[in-house]
Amino acid sequence: LFRFGATTAPLVKVDINGGLAINSSGSVVTLTADNQTVTVGDRSYIRLTSDNTTASNRTFVLSTPLKEGQIIVLEWTSTTNKGELLDDSAMTGGGNVRLSGNFSPGTADDTLTLIYNGTDCIELCRSNN
Repeated sequence: LFRFGATTAPLVKVDINGGLAINSSGSVVTLTADNQTVTVGDRSYIRLTSDNTTASNRTFVLSTPLKEGQIIVLEWTSTTNKGELLDDSAMTGGGNVRLSGNFSPGTADDTLTLIYNGTDCIELCRSNN
């Protein structure tokens, strides 16, 4: 429990008066094979690219996040190379990603935001930028 300011009984566990930054690892994950696992670990912001111009040649899956409620933001960084995160529920249902449809970013700065519910990473939103 964090207590900020003069209050001794905050209404929420963390109340931040200012900006909040979610750090990336400082590097971009490059997809170099089809069906590659991207390690989530304790990260919430993962920047991605690939070495291929065809999305279906660079599909990827996510490792299991560490904590229920973990937010994961995926950002695509390439303007030419492609990748694709497949919606597991549309396939066998055996994976840990539930999307409104496959995520195939078309340009740099496209994003997908997920929340981990203890079993699956569920899509919150996506943005085609």
